[in-house]
Amino acid sequence: MLAFIASWGLAATLLASQSAANAGDDLSQLAALHQQAVTAQNAGSYEEAERLHRAVVEEIARIPGFPANEQARQLSNLASVLNLRGKATEAVPLLQKA
Repeated sequence: MLAFIASWGLAATLLASQSAANAGDDLSQLAALHQQAVTAQNAGSYEEAERLHRAVVEEIARIPGFPANEQARQLSNLASVLNLRGKATEAVPLLQKA
């Protein structure tokens, strides 16, 4: 899990913007939140997955310099679960933004 988050460049982004201790905590929390969202979606708990994917998107929006390609990936993840819940009209603008 941490390996894929590290591939985002998230660790470097957080370290550049915060103290190392806080960055590690933020990285761990974001990784855990993302993993919970994926687990919920894979289990078919789409309402919970939507809530968690929204939280991930909100958190990365607060991180200055977060890689745009990974922001797009997380918007796409949220759009995917919205589509699964029959909320395609809400998903389309997220995909366009991504």
